[in-house]
Amino acid sequence: MGFGNRIWFIVSGGIILTCFSGCSNANATEESSVSETTQPVTSLTTGTAVPETTVTTTTVTISPKWAEQLKEQEKDGVIIENVPHYTQFSEYLTACESLAAVSLMRYYGIDMTPELFLDGYLPVADYPDKDSDGELHGESPWDYFIGDPMRGDAFGCYNSALAAGINKIRDGLAVAMDNVPLWKLCKNYIDKGQPVVIWGTMYMAPPNDSYSIRWYLPDGELFTFVGPEHALVLIGYDRDNYYFSDSLQYGDVTAYNKKMVEKAYYGLSAQSLVLDPRVVETVPDFWEIREEPEEDDGN
Repeated sequence: MGFGNRIWFIVSGGIILTCFSGCSNANATEESSVSETTQPVTSLTTGTAVPETTVTTTTVTISPKWAEQLKEQEKDGVIIENVPHYTQFSEYLTACESLAAVSLMRYYGIDMTPELFLDGYLPVADYPDKDSDGELHGESPWDYFIGDPMRGDAFGCYNSALAAGINKIRDGLAVAMDNVPLWKLCKNYIDKGQPVVIWGTMYMAPPNDSYSIRWYLPDGELFTFVGPEHALVLIGYDRDNYYFSDSLQYGDVTAYNKKMVEKAYYGLSAQSLVLDPRVVETVPDFWEIREEPEEDDGN
């Protein structure tokens, strides 16, 4: 099955804006706009604010260019178009990893939903709990999502756990990667119209010990869950920013400064995840997104 690998082209001196319909979005957005806001980063677990960070949110529709054409163009950057966007504000309070996974799957034409993925595919383990030794003990986020993704006090999961959930659909569909530099992710995937899930922090705040928690894993290792952990979909870049579909933002496209992203990315062990388009082609047809029937206009 095919996938919509159109990308947006950013040229020197600004962004070429043009109206383009047909984008698949979970949340309707208003007309194209660009706004810069300064907002506190808040922990979903404690409700406490950490130092403010500047977030530039861009909701735009841009002239599409195919990935193959970009190789022949002088460019400052690209943004992949048509990546479905989900938010975690109402019910999926800590399900950022699952929403990012569903976004990738739907982009490639796999008819997955957040409800289905959370109910039947994401590996989940209980919250860490105190044992007889008075210490917290729990499973590893490399293997499971820790807690309840529908609640605001859950922890999260890492790329290998998320890949295990996706690969229940088809073995090898998701590829978890470690220590791949962001520039290389852009070169190997974004330039080819393939979005990437990366792990960072909420609003790209600096990883912070005060938002981290430690517990003992089943093998006896003392593990540190770095906070405020967050996963989101990398969809583009330019000279100054990386662009994301971020479930903590209402806008379809969010720009974060490159230095902020680098610090957050490496603070969360430089984890990323992609889908293998070759394996996508082998996914059973019943997973393919069904075309919506055209409405009869009466003519």
